[in-house]
Amino acid sequence: MPRSGDWRNVRCHRYGSCLERAIAKREAGLSCQGCRFQRSEAAIQEYELEGCWLLLWRLFRPELYRKAMAEERKQSGQRKLKTGYQDPHQE
Repeated sequence: MPRSGDWRNVRCHRYGSCLERAIAKREAGLSCQGCRFQRSEAAIQEYELEGCWLLLWRLFRPELYRKAMAEERKQSGQRKLKTGYQDPHQE
């Protein structure tokens, strides 16, 4: 669990390896403060955005979610999205 005041840059290209190192050392938290890559950002991938939109639509606009899933099925002939996610709640 992060400590109060910890600052993390989850978009950093090194975040995953730093997090793994902190876990291996059983550290209580992880902070990117003071790191030379503190402001580094990896590009956001299309599948990440697609997943975010689908989650938001599923929660707050179910009609848009159903429409997106129906369109995806129509285009691909299956219920699987480009991300590899398959909705277990879909009929």
